[in-house]
Amino acid sequence: MTIPSLFSSASGLRAHQRFLDVTGNNLANVNTTGFKAQRFRFSTQFSTVLRSASAPTGDLGGINPIQFGTGTQVAAVDTILAQGTLETSDSPLDLAIQGGGFFAVDDGQQIVYTRAGAFSVDAQNRLVDSATGALVQRTGTIGTGTATAPPFQIGGGNNISLPFGVTIPGRATTDVTFAGNLDADAQGPLAEVLTSAQPFSVGGAAATAATQLNALDQNTVDHVAGDTIEITGTTVAGAAVNATFTFATGNETLADLAAAITAAFVGGGPGGATASIDANGNIVLTADETGPAQLSLNLANGVANTGQTTFAGFQTTVDGREGDTASTAIVVFDDQGASHTLSFTFQKVADNVWDLVSAIDPSGSFVGFDNLATGITFNEDGSFAGAFGTGLGDPNITFEINNLAGFNTTQNITFNFGMVGGFDGLTQFGGFQNVAAIEQNGFSPGGLVEVGVQANGIVNGIFDNGRTEQLAQIAVATFRNPGGLERLADNVFRETSNSGPAQIGVAGTGSAGVIQGGTLESSNVDVAVEFTRLIIAQRGFQINARAFTTADEVLQEVANLKR
Repeated sequence: MTIPSLFSSASGLRAHQRFLDVTGNNLANVNTTGFKAQRFRFSTQFSTVLRSASAPTGDLGGINPIQFGTGTQVAAVDTILAQGTLETSDSPLDLAIQGGGFFAVDDGQQIVYTRAGAFSVDAQNRLVDSATGALVQRTGTIGTGTATAPPFQIGGGNNISLPFGVTIPGRATTDVTFAGNLDADAQGPLAEVLTSAQPFSVGGAAATAATQLNALDQNTVDHVAGDTIEITGTTVAGAAVNATFTFATGNETLADLAAAITAAFVGGGPGGATASIDANGNIVLTADETGPAQLSLNLANGVANTGQTTFAGFQTTVDGREGDTASTAIVVFDDQGASHTLSFTFQKVADNVWDLVSAIDPSGSFVGFDNLATGITFNEDGSFAGAFGTGLGDPNITFEINNLAGFNTTQNITFNFGMVGGFDGLTQFGGFQNVAAIEQNGFSPGGLVEVGVQANGIVNGIFDNGRTEQLAQIAVATFRNPGGLERLADNVFRETSNSGPAQIGVAGTGSAGVIQGGTLESSNVDVAVEFTRLIIAQRGFQINARAFTTADEVLQEVANLKR
């Protein structure tokens, strides 16, 4: 009669031993990277029925069944998938998943899944589990080749290659972007102006261009035919001027004299200057072009003249100057990836209008090519107007690299000054100037020296030319029922019929968590909870042992009844 109690106690001993096994395994893996703790659950075994239940009748009430259990059993050992603590490390290839999902790795026989992301690169430049050598898997087509980078991944497989030392080719610069402010208070260019020291007058009133020279208040003896006025001085460029104005009739006007001065200074031509009569009766000589000038002018009566006019000389009333400038520079690259320095000078040429002149270091030349972008225009609110008007220079330059001559090395670069009507590029506000060439799209050849992993699993390669290229994207596997995965050695899982097939995807999408580089996920074992369970398991084992002993003693007493 005591045999069932023995079996029940024995089942309790066995079950609590398993409880101790699970708890001990959890504690043993308290420092295992990415370990997921397990939870033990009990359930009853079948019951022996001594009497079945009966329903109530009109005269009697119902009767409950009489039954007793035959012990306990293991109901389940569940995997606790709670997030483990994330700890930083000194390796960019130490990875942790914040959220759901597993890394997929190929152990040589099958694809298995793990939360332990302590990865490294093997001798064949493959990303592997540093403990087992299992190959980390990728997803998508990232790293299979782009217009600017060679393929980094081997087609036909999902292993990840991190080819340190591989070289990407350089690319010639085709675009340069400018940003910053050109000072609205900057001075524009000015043409040099000479003005007679004393105005000419008639009867005390200002003379005009039509006034005859003999009618001037400054004329003391009338000129006659054959008289001369000597025109001397220096041109804009500093060349000497020696010319003679000859009276043909004696009725010549100030306009006639001004025309002779203009002819003497090659007015209307390059480097010339033009004379005129202003409203005050002054002779005014103006350089035809803006910029610094060496203009000088002097008028004198011919030595054999009959007539005499008093000339007071000329003074500089406007100094010729170029418009204010702002400079910047940037390194650009040619077709073979060699670097060259382009320097840029913005020069104010009119209100709200600037020109841009480009120069290149001695390795290149603009000779015979275009180094000018003109008519860079701004709106009244300081925004970039951008309209290069008819006849104005286009926003690009063309040059040649000397050491690549003969290799079709003419290079064209287009300028980006910002959005028309916007403030994202060049602006023109008063009070400061900080214009700069901030970006260009060329680069030199470069070797892979470093990697980093983004939250979405994209592995970025950092090259010694400053470029960053996407090398691969680490796969993250999710399951409809991750609790149904089967544990294997080396801290990995494999799919089962109850977990469902792996759904390979991208970190940060769907139920897949994000990836954190330079981080490892700690075990999610709660030591306090496990110690509590250890005590509970121990007590449970002791109680069942005592029940087993008691049942044995009772059975012994029954055996003694025969004596």
